[in-house]
Amino acid sequence: MKNKTILKAMYVLEVILLVCPSLMAAKVKSPRPTPGAAIFVMSHMNPISIESKQFDYSNDGLKLNMKIPQLHGLKDSKFEKDLNNKLIEDAKKRKNKMIKEAMLYNQDIIKDGLSPIAFEYIESYAIIPSLNPYYAIEMFKYQYSGGAHGISNVDYLVLNTETSKIIGLKDLFKETVDYKSILNDQIRKQIDLRTKAGEYFFTGSDGFQGIKENQPFFINEKGDLIIVFNVYEIAPYAAGTIFFTLPYQDLSSYMK
Repeated sequence: MKNKTILKAMYVLEVILLVCPSLMAAKVKSPRPTPGAAIFVMSHMNPISIESKQFDYSNDGLKLNMKIPQLHGLKDSKFEKDLNNKLIEDAKKRKNKMIKEAMLYNQDIIKDGLSPIAFEYIESYAIIPSLNPYYAIEMFKYQYSGGAHGISNVDYLVLNTETSKIIGLKDLFKETVDYKSILNDQIRKQIDLRTKAGEYFFTGSDGFQGIKENQPFFINEKGDLIIVFNVYEIAPYAAGTIFFTLPYQDLSSYMK
């Protein structure tokens, strides 16, 4: 029940953020653009178009809506086809998992004499303006599984349009560079500065322990590296999603 209480603790915030973007801007200084602005900027940088494949499901126990990106215009047509197919196949697996999870959960609580819960699951995406040849898509997921609020997270699909490859953080840096140590030091310095400025971050074992192998990130229009932490990872719920901007000039000597 603790997890479900945390899950529900996100619902009101997500409704506010989705309905009132101005409140989001006032609360969290996010480097992300509005989706419309992102598409406009990228249209001048990469000849890539994007459309949505939508999945819907609805019954008394679950409302599901998923918008999955499908890319067109990549240089490598085989890579494009394989990527689009994988995005769809992975989405189908998440859909089936969510349907099964909602069904089994409600079967159990009905046996306990409790009322069933109307689960909710949403996926959407936005294009992030990135310095050419990079192309970044923010993948947003939201799940409500009972309790006070739902919970959301974001991840990023980052492509190199010249090589037609999905890239991770390590792909940005020279092989001889300990990129994790460099990024960890930069983030710790920013946490210290932001803490002194009044922000609150978890400390000790609950605090920042270092970036992960699959750490969410993207590259902005200036070529700066943006490291992203989801809600509750290194700061309280009220902090929302945390973004660290690491300027290109501070990292350029370490990068490929």
